[in-house]
Amino acid sequence: MCLYIGKTLAEVISMGYNYLMKKCVSFFLATAIGCSFFGLLGCVEGANPTSYFSEPITYRQYKSYGQTVAEGSGYCMATDVALKIQDGDNFATEADYSKFLSLWGEVKDLLIQTENSISTTVQTSCIYAFNRAAAGEKVQIDGTTYQILSLAQSVYKQTEGYFNPAVYQSVVAYGFASRTTPKNLPTQTQTSAYSTLAQSFSQLKLVAEDEKYFAIKP
Repeated sequence: MCLYIGKTLAEVISMGYNYLMKKCVSFFLATAIGCSFFGLLGCVEGANPTSYFSEPITYRQYKSYGQTVAEGSGYCMATDVALKIQDGDNFATEADYSKFLSLWGEVKDLLIQTENSISTTVQTSCIYAFNRAAAGEKVQIDGTTYQILSLAQSVYKQTEGYFNPAVYQSVVAYGFASRTTPKNLPTQTQTSAYSTLAQSFSQLKLVAEDEKYFAIKP
């Protein structure tokens, strides 16, 4: 079984985004749980992902609808990310803009930390280690990966399996993981086998003990 944390389930992880006001930031990180696809046959490798972020556009440079907007943007976890904050007073004080810079810094740090935890290509990530573990092995993961996989399990149960994070092999077979068109479509035998393998998601066990986290591979 291999894990693939993609970006297509943005709706699932968008945990609410207002860190500065209520310290409850979970944002458009949605990319985190993304597709959380599992597979039992192997992992498709790719180049290490490249994350980069632009310097925020200052409030003196960009205006919209008569109000000033501060904007930060970048690329992480194979998708574009952006943060825009519109201020009715046009960031009248440096303190207002400093709050935006602080939030943008926290968003960047969280995105990078998440990618480093769940990437299939970063060789130090928890998912990378899990994908290379033997069946039945107990793999230590960090808190970020534990929370994301716990959420994936919850959504799987709530949807009675309609959201199934175990369809990675099918995704690969149709070329979506690598974003390339396969030379041949999978056979009926393959698709049936992948469908059977996908049912293993319910067997994934997550363990929290002694302030450490583990995933037991089916």
